[in-house]
Amino acid sequence: MPAPINFPNGWTRIFSASVHFVGSCVLTFVLARRTAFENLDTFRGWRELGAAKLSVIMAFADSLLFLLLTGILTHGAGLELSHAACSTAFFACVFLYASSKVFIYNFLSM
Repeated sequence: MPAPINFPNGWTRIFSASVHFVGSCVLTFVLARRTAFENLDTFRGWRELGAAKLSVIMAFADSLLFLLLTGILTHGAGLELSHAACSTAFFACVFLYASSKVFIYNFLSM
């Protein structure tokens, strides 16, 4: 088993965790403000939502999921401890990053 890869010092780990926490809070706030006046508790409300609004909401939700998942995998599971966690993080990062770009491109093309 290779030697674990650690953060250079404690402050970089704290800074990285803080970026994940603050980013998650900001994205949650923005997503909540964006959906505050939409009727999204019924199927009809989702159908009446325009494609541009839906793309923005999905881009925010995707970015929030990306931050939460990478924060949990980096600071909770420890990517250097398990090959499965590292592989999951790699594929999740690629998939969520690509899907957020699709949502943004979809919004900009309207």
